[in-house]
This record gives sequence, structure tokens and C-alpha cells, in this order.
Amino acid sequence: MKKFKANDNKSEEHEINYRQFNKKLELLNQILSLISDINQASDEKEVKDCIPALLQYTGEYTDADRVYIFELMSEKQDYYSNTFEWCREGIVPQIDNLIRISADSMPVWHEKFLRGETIIIHDLEKICETMPSEYDILKVQDIHSLLVLPLFANTQLSGFIGLDNPELVNPGVSISLLSNAGGHLASTLNNLRMFRMLEEKQKTLESNLEELQKEKHILEALCVDYTSFYLCDLANDTMETIKQSVHSNWAEIDGMTELKSGYTSRIRYYYDHYVIRESAPDFLQKMERHALIEYLRNHKRFAYRYQSVKNHAGHEYFELQVIRLETGNRDDYKIIMGFRYIDDIVQEDMKKKQQMEETMADLKMNNEIISAISKMYWIIYRMDLLHDTYEEISSQESMHRLTGRSGKISVQFTKAREKIVAPEFQERMREFLDASTLAERLKNREEVSTEYRAITGVWHQARFIVKLRNEAGEVTNVLYVTRDINDQKISELESREELRRTAQEAEKANLAKTDFLRRMSHDIRTPINGIQGCVNIADRYPDDLELQQEARTRIRTASSYLLNLVNDVLDMNKLESGNIQLERKHFNLLELLHNTNEITRMQANEAGVNYYVEDGEIVHTQLIGSPVHFQQTLMNIGSNAVKYNHDGGSVTVTCREVSYTDTIAEYELTCTDTGIGMSEEFQKRAFEPFAQEGQSARTKYAGTGLGLAIARKLTELQGGTLFFDSIQGKGTKFILHISFEISAEEQEKKSHMYQNCSVEGIQVLLVEDNELNMEIAEFLLKEEKMIVTKAWNGREAVEIFENSEPGYFDVILMDLMMPQMGGLEAARRIRKMDREDAKSIPIFAMTANAFLDDIAQSKAAGMNEHFSKPLQMEKVIDTIRFYCTAR
Repeated sequence: MKKFKANDNKSEEHEINYRQFNKKLELLNQILSLISDINQASDEKEVKDCIPALLQYTGEYTDADRVYIFELMSEKQDYYSNTFEWCREGIVPQIDNLIRISADSMPVWHEKFLRGETIIIHDLEKICETMPSEYDILKVQDIHSLLVLPLFANTQLSGFIGLDNPELVNPGVSISLLSNAGGHLASTLNNLRMFRMLEEKQKTLESNLEELQKEKHILEALCVDYTSFYLCDLANDTMETIKQSVHSNWAEIDGMTELKSGYTSRIRYYYDHYVIRESAPDFLQKMERHALIEYLRNHKRFAYRYQSVKNHAGHEYFELQVIRLETGNRDDYKIIMGFRYIDDIVQEDMKKKQQMEETMADLKMNNEIISAISKMYWIIYRMDLLHDTYEEISSQESMHRLTGRSGKISVQFTKAREKIVAPEFQERMREFLDASTLAERLKNREEVSTEYRAITGVWHQARFIVKLRNEAGEVTNVLYVTRDINDQKISELESREELRRTAQEAEKANLAKTDFLRRMSHDIRTPINGIQGCVNIADRYPDDLELQQEARTRIRTASSYLLNLVNDVLDMNKLESGNIQLERKHFNLLELLHNTNEITRMQANEAGVNYYVEDGEIVHTQLIGSPVHFQQTLMNIGSNAVKYNHDGGSVTVTCREVSYTDTIAEYELTCTDTGIGMSEEFQKRAFEPFAQEGQSARTKYAGTGLGLAIARKLTELQGGTLFFDSIQGKGTKFILHISFEISAEEQEKKSHMYQNCSVEGIQVLLVEDNELNMEIAEFLLKEEKMIVTKAWNGREAVEIFENSEPGYFDVILMDLMMPQMGGLEAARRIRKMDREDAKSIPIFAMTANAFLDDIAQSKAAGMNEHFSKPLQMEKVIDTIRFYCTAR
């Protein structure tokens, strides 16, 4: 078993070594590939682009912390500069600190480099005495060991390449690797520098073409992708071949002796036979020697790209480069002209151009989409949940200042949330913005959202939208967007509040109406029960006149209560539906107050309550308004003061004119009682319909709870205000402020001017379909010695009047709701009759319809007055007396 275990360990070790070997081999291949790319580089930029990767692979291959290149700078070569550097992760770069290191500050190394020696340091501490200057420089960089090789270009020291803290178990491999890489690199860089130096040495090259030929191999090494080089004298129109590839199209031209060495003829022939004209329409214009001379007066070089017929090597895209030689003679225009194939560059450019066009199209579309979305969302971020990072796509300035273009979600968004979100929404947004739980929340959804209020008071909606999932379906990237929903949210909240209030009011109204119906059931049944009881008692004792009178009195009281109850309910319904129509008629304020006080005083006397009227200063008594509704308001207030009082209590009323103008007079009316008062809680809802303070109030005081509600609504409808002060157990004071238009006519006619006139013998046409109502009305009219003619519907009434002698009837009393023909239609037909008395005879409506629109319909039909049932016969007879006296 131990043997097998040992074999297993060896196998495992072999496997590790094998993998390490493969990794080293892969790195070495990459290094060699880069060296090849460097050798084929066409310019210094391409070389420098390869160097970072070369240093990285070298560092990984040698297990070094840092790989670097120092170049020997200046013409004097008296200082080194760290021009390239690669550092392993976690190693602090030093390149910015080593820009200029003088050769004198590292004397030992400089001497060794000049001698071509490699420097290997296994332990830095061992050189502190032999290389003190170098030790000081290396110590601060946390270097323990290193390997450094000098770089030479054409036997000339050009710098050094080195490794910090490499694996030095087998330094020979590292030395060989650095030597090869550094050698190629130094040689290539030097070659490229030399190419640049050609311009500076053009004068020498021209004066000594033999020397140029000797160094031709340098040009060939530097210009591996150039197929041809020519030395041209533009002033003398000559062209001499320096380098010619056998695959070049120019090789065929050079073999044509008839073209000799003329610049213009050869350029023309090349253009006519090899250049694709669509790619270079101005080739001849640009390459014409005088045009080229003019261009080179102000430029050192000229370049031109074009497409040609493919040469034998398959190249078709070329770049022509022209460099003027500095000969010292300003009129001398000798040039070096090279043709470089650029197929790979053009293909790459075309590929990049296509990619760029596609990218630009995508960007344009994305920008259009982002622009459109940005109008909806004030911030848009792209988030990487795996790396906890975000990138800003679009945001307002205030958010941009907090988050910047990019950063950590868990850090920056926490800060932004704390500064933007209102305190009461902090916890909600903390959970919502938690990137660690977002993937799970979006597991089966494409988006999640929430709403919050900012500290500015503005409402926002935040939303995460899935952008990318991995192969397992897990969310890896999302979009975070936020939009302003302030207007919608405020509208929504207002709607919710309105719905809540409406629901509460509906519930309150339903409860009140349910309670009202329950109380109405009691309040209607109670007087009906009393009426029926009184009738039964009267029937049982028909000969007891005193008992009969008492029964009639109680029946009258109960029926009056029922009438008031019905009137209150109907008035409240009209007020709530907005169908109450105010009158605009003349009235005498003092008479209205006197009549109101007399009625209320009788109620007070019956209740054992003292009723006092205090005079106030009143200037204007003739007014225009709605006296019926004004009196109803006063009656409701006064009746409540009497009803909710106690035996021996008092009610005091006042009226005074507080101000007036030429057309308007304002009055203040008060009603103060010493009754039971109201609790503070009930005062808050005293004006609500059906409101009563406790069930005992309904039982004891027999009210509907509508009186004050009707009084308040009628007051407001007339443009007035009604309020009160109340103390429970002590009493209540109501204050009414109301304004009326001052009458322009003096209504001083006394209503009692006709009260002494007799109605005896007056002919009355009584129209009524109800037998009981007919009997009652006939009895009361005959009691006043009037002569009554009866009609049982409107049609019969019309016929009786039409067949009567003109002037026979003095007045018509007309019910409205009747069979065959109603009262309104009957009145209209009578008024249309062609006889004198049809236009002037008074017609009075008698109906249970007591609303203002009913009154308006009666007046429109031609009726003079409107009496509501049950009839107040005293008022009916007084009105008959007034009209008949006037006639």
C-alpha cells in the first residue's frame, strides 16, 4: 500500500510538473510570437504596442514581480529612463519614480553594462558595500533579488532590461530569454530610430551613394513591407532604383529600356497600366513633379494610398511615401520614394470601418433610445451584480454629483440613498437597493419596482429591469431607472383620500339614514297610534263633548307633528339634491318677524317657557328676498330653543341692522335660550342631518334631527352664516348674519285693509277628487257663508265654468292631481277661454306638492296662489277676501 501511495504521489507530482511545463511552453510561444511581431513592425508605435505584453509574459515565465526596460537617453548618454514596465498584481509600479536616473548614480552597473556584463543579485543585502549607490536605489523599491542584462544596438549600449525578484534557481534560462527578447527589442527599436535618422542623414546618403548601398541591408531590414525604393531628382526628372522586389509591378517597368530613367514617363506608365483609377483619381495630379516640388517646400514627407492591379505576391493595396533629402541646396529636390504594401492594414481598416459603422449605428440607435427613455426617467444606470459595479448612462446633475460615472453599488448608492430619500422611506429603499438580494428577487421576474418620496417632497418610482442572465438563468446585469411620478402620486393620494372621505361620509350617511329610518318608524307610528287611540276613545264616548274636544285637540297636535316631520324630510331631500329654488319677492321684515315670534311664542307658552323679544335698531323694513325660506330658518332655530328647554326656562330673540349700503342691508339675529345646551362632542356635528345628542333626546323632545341641518343649509343658500355658542346644562345662543336687497318700492300697503270685508255670498267653484277633502273644504267654506259649486275633476270644472254666465264665479279652488284632467291643464284651458272673466278670475291651487318648482308650475299655468295641504283655512279665506275685495 505504501508503494502504491508513493507511486500516486509521484504521479501527482509529475502531473503538476507537466502542467507547469505546458504553461511555460505556452508563455514561451507567446514571447516568441511577440518577438516575431516586433521584428515585422513597420513603425515604432507597433513595437511599443507589443512591449507591455512581452514584459508580462516574460515576468510570468520567470516568476518575477516586475519586468522593466531602461533606455540610455540624450546624446551624451548620461542618464537612464524607465520607459516600459510590467508589475505583478499587488506590486507597486515604479516607472513614474524612475524617469531620470543618472549614470553617475549607478556607477558599478553602468561600467558593467558598457562591458556587456549581466548583473545577477541573489540577495540585495550582500551588495550594500560593493554597490552602495545601486543598493540605495533598489532598497526603497522592496527588491530582494534581480537579474539585469544590458541592451545593445549595433554594439552600442542602448539601455538595459531587468527582472525584480525572479526565480533564480536556473538563471541561465532567464538570461537567455532576456537576452533574446532584449536583443530583438533593442535591435528593432534601434532600426526604427535609424529609419527616423535617415532624414537627418539624407545629405550624407546623397553625397555618398556607395555608403548608402553599404547600409542598404539596414533599409531592407527596416522596410520589409516595402516592395520598391527609388531615388528621384524631381528638378531633373530622373528616377533611379534603390530596391526592387521581384514580385513588384515596378519590376516589369524597370525592365523596359524605352522608359529609361525618366520620372514623369515611368509614373505615367505605372498609373496607366497598374493603378485602379477609382481608388486614385488624382494620382497623376498629386505625383506630377512640379506639384510634388510645391508640396515639399512646406512638408518633409508626402504619403498617398491607392489600389493597384495585384502583383505576383498578391498585393493590391499600397502606400506611396516620399521623403525629401536634405542636400543643403534649397533648389535641390532629390527624394526617396518607397512603395509599401498595406493589404493587411487596409483590410483591418475596412474591417474596423465596418465595425465602426455598425457600432455607430448601434450607438445612434442606443442614443435615440436612451434619449427617449431619458425623457421618462431622470436617472438610468447599468449595473453588474457579479462585481457590484455600476455605470451611469443618464442622470440629472444632482444625482451625478453623488454617484459619478461609475463605482461600487453597495457604496455609492448607499450614500445617495441617505442624502436623497425621505427618512420614512429609508428602510424600504435600503432593502430595494440591496444588490446582494436582487438576483433572487428577479429570479422569476423581469422587473421589480417601488415608490418613494425624496427629501424634497417629490415622489419617484425606482425600477430594476433585467438586462442579462447567465446560462443558468441567473440575473447578472440590470438597468436601474428612476422617474418622477409626483403629479400622478399626488393625484392618486388625493383620489385615495377623496375615496376614503367619500366612503366615510357614505358610511356615516348610511348609518345616519338607517338610524333615521329606525327613528322615523318610531316617530311616525307614535302619533298615528295616538290618533287612532283618540278616534277609538271618541267613538266609545260620543256623548261626552269635553272628551270629544280633547280627542280632536290631540289628533290635531299629532297630525301637526306628522306634517312637520314630512315637511322636514322633504325639505332636507331638496336641499341635499340642490333643487331648492329661492324666491325673489318683496316682504316686510317687521311683519315676518312678528308672525314668526307669535307662532314661536305659542309653542313656548304650551311648553311652559318664557319667550322674550328685544327690540333692535332696524332702518330698512321693506326688503327683497325669499321670505318663506328666511322664516323657515327662524322657525327651526326658535322651535329648537323651545323644544330643548325646561319648564320655567326662557328664550330671547333679537334682530338689529348692523350695516347697509344704497342697495343692501345686513342684519344680525340672535336666539338665546336657557335650555339643556350641547356637549362639546355633539357641537362638532350639530349641523349634520339626523344628528341628535343621544337616544333620550329623540324620545323626550320628539325631533327628527333635521331642524338645524335645514336651517344651516337654507342660511348658506341665502348667502348668510349661522353659528352658535353652547354650554351643556346652561343653554345655547344662535347667531344668524344675513343680507337682503332693499326694496325700491315702498310696500306700505297694510295686509289688514281687507280683513274686515265680508265673503258672504261669494260663488266658489271647488274642484277636488278626494271625497274627504271635498267634504272638509265645503264645510269650512260654507261656514263663512260662501256658495260652493263642486267639480270632481279638471274636465268637469272646465265644463261647469264654460257653461256658467260670465262673472258668475268669484274664485276657483283647484286640486292638481286628479283623474281625467289635472288641475294645471284645467287652469290653462280656462285662461284660454274667450270670455272676460276667464282672464281675471282668481284660481288657487290646492295640492300636497309643496316645493317651489311645483309653485312655479302653478303660476305658469295661470294660477294666482298655491296652497299646500293640509290647508290652513284661515289663510285660504283671507286670500279669497283679498282677491274678491280687489276685484
